Amino acid sequence: MSPGQKKTPLAEERLTEMRNPDSMDLDRLSTQEIIRLMNEEDRKIAAAVAREIPAITRAVEAIVNGIRNGGRLFYVGAGSSGRLGVLDAAECAPTFGTSRKLVQALIAGGKRAMTNAVEGAEDSTRNGERDLDTCRRLVTAAKPRGRSSREPARAQVRAVSSGPV
Repeated sequence: MSPGQKKTPLAEERLTEMRNPDSMDLDRLSTQEIIRLMNEEDRKIAAAVAREIPAITRAVEAIVNGIRNGGRLFYVGAGSSGRLGVLDAAECAPTFGTSRKLVQALIAGGKRAMTNAVEGAEDSTRNGERDLDTCRRLVTAAKPRGRSSREPARAQVRAVSSGPV
């Protein structure tokens, strides 16, 4: 490994791959206890979103500005977050009457990743750069707060986008 190169964390070291300590005994809980635990975990989402409102506002304003200037919105992601980006992009046309070309999505692993886990798809910087080669307007990333090795591709995304990533 070269001196400036970052080491890719092992799956067990990645935040997104870690076990939730609150659900370690999930198999021993009753149905009601599992549902209660899920509800408690879901409450954390609203608090996390509230903390990020200034950043979300900046992102939305940048996206709107990019679209007003002829740009398009591309959701880019891997795994579950990538699938949610594809779902959201697919719903924009019927829900908001936008062109299907205005809001699009790219998922690591391609169409197959929509219904199957494509392990390691997010780890290929080369594939990420190739996928993003067609996105020369505005790109937003749909990913959990944890890190993935697609992180190095963010520099490439900045190079091909006209807005912040």
